[in-house]
Amino acid sequence: MAAIKAAGFKVELHILAVDGRVSFLSTEVRYEKMIKKEKSGRIVGKEAHDLRYEAIPNSINLIAKNKQYDQLKIFGRNIVVSKEGDSNDLYLVTDNPVDPLKEYLTQRNKLWTSLENEYFNQKVQEVISLKVNRNAPAQEIESFKAALIFKSRSRRL
Repeated sequence: MAAIKAAGFKVELHILAVDGRVSFLSTEVRYEKMIKKEKSGRIVGKEAHDLRYEAIPNSINLIAKNKQYDQLKIFGRNIVVSKEGDSNDLYLVTDNPVDPLKEYLTQRNKLWTSLENEYFNQKVQEVISLKVNRNAPAQEIESFKAALIFKSRSRRL
């Protein structure tokens, strides 16, 4: 990034802060939709996903420490989306925070509402149905279930 800035370019970083399960579920949703539509897809294994996901805080720390950017924005993703669309809407959490790592981790680790838990579990069941309908191997389905069926992390209201 230093070379890019030295060449006169403005460096603006956008970081998406989401729960690890939402991140992994998104890769599975994308894969199942591609398989259904195009008969092939790009799958990301749970281990590969988690390795990269867990490396994000260290990367943010290094970037912030060296201040190799002009602007840094952290976004969140709405877990529950409207009936009109199937896209997960992004929203700006903060712009040029004093402590990017703290802001990222706060957003990433926030507790879910019961509605968010319900919606997430519904999406997990939809992916399981897609896997069953395409006759995915039982091991693939069981691995997916083990990775994403969890106890609630909702906040108490």
